[in-house]
Amino acid sequence: MELGQIKNQREIRFFGIRRSGNHAVIGWIFDNYPGVVIHCNDINQKYCKKLNEINQIDPYVSFGNIHLKGVSYWTCKQKILGLIKNLIMRNKTLSFSIKDPLLKKEAIRHIKHKDCLILSYEDRHLAQVCSVQFESKRESLLGQSEKRYDILLLRDPYNLFASLMKAKFISPKNKQYYVDLWKEYAREYIGETNNLSQNKIVINYNKWFSDIEYRNNLSKKLEFQALNTTYKKVPFFGKGSSFSGTEFNNNAQEMQVLDRWKYFKDDAFYKEILADEKLVNLSEQIFGAIASL
Repeated sequence: MELGQIKNQREIRFFGIRRSGNHAVIGWIFDNYPGVVIHCNDINQKYCKKLNEINQIDPYVSFGNIHLKGVSYWTCKQKILGLIKNLIMRNKTLSFSIKDPLLKKEAIRHIKHKDCLILSYEDRHLAQVCSVQFESKRESLLGQSEKRYDILLLRDPYNLFASLMKAKFISPKNKQYYVDLWKEYAREYIGETNNLSQNKIVINYNKWFSDIEYRNNLSKKLEFQALNTTYKKVPFFGKGSSFSGTEFNNNAQEMQVLDRWKYFKDDAFYKEILADEKLVNLSEQIFGAIASL
C-alpha cells in the first residue's frame, strides 16, 4: 500500500454502551492524537435522511454529530459569520450536527489526509456493525487506512446501570435490552466471541479512570504519547456525567464514578437489574467484587 493512497493513518472503531465513559475515553484519544483528527459520534441509521442500504452503514451520513481537529472551518461549512466567530474564539476543535444543512459532509469525507479517524458506536450490537456488508463497502466510504483498531470499552454493570438510571435512559421496557447488551459486550471482552477483528483492544473503564499506568499502556498500543492531564477533562460532546454534568471539568478524577452504585443500592428496580446471575458472574470475572446489594 503506497503512502499516497492512504487517507487515514489510523482508523478506530469504538464501541461502548452509553454512560460507560465513552466520551471521556474518546476525548482522551482525540486530544492526544496529533494532526488531523475526525470523530464521527453516535453513528446510527436513525440520522439517515434516506434509509437506503448504503446510508445505513455510511459513517459520514449516519453520525449524530462530528468533531474535527486540524481542519479549517471553511472546509466544513462556508458561512462567513461562523468563520469570523471561529477565528475570534480561536477554537481548535470544530463541532457540527448532522442536522446542519450547511455542513459539507462530502468535503470532510474527501479530506486527503487524516491522522486519525474515530468512528463511535453506542448501544449497537457488534455483529450488526462489523458486518460483511460494511467491510465490502468500507474502503469506498472511508478510503484506505494504514492501520485499523477495534476498541471495546466496558464499565462495570453496578455503576453503569446506576448512571443509566440517573440519566433516565433505562426503564422496565428496555431493561432486558441493556442487560443483554452488557453481557454481549462482556463476552466479547473476555474472548468468548470475536466480532471485533481489527487489532482489538479492550478497555476496562474502571482501570482507565483510576490507573495512570493502565492509560499509558493503552496509549502505547494506540501509538500516541499521552499527556496525562487530558484525562481530567469532562468532554463537552458527551454532555458530561449523569450525576454532575460538566461540573468537574479539568478535575474529572474527583468524580466518584466508581461509587455510583451506592446511590441506588436500596432501589427495587436497580436490584432487579443486578439479579441477573450471568451478568453478575461476568462482572466478577472482569472487575472483581464491586458491590454487595
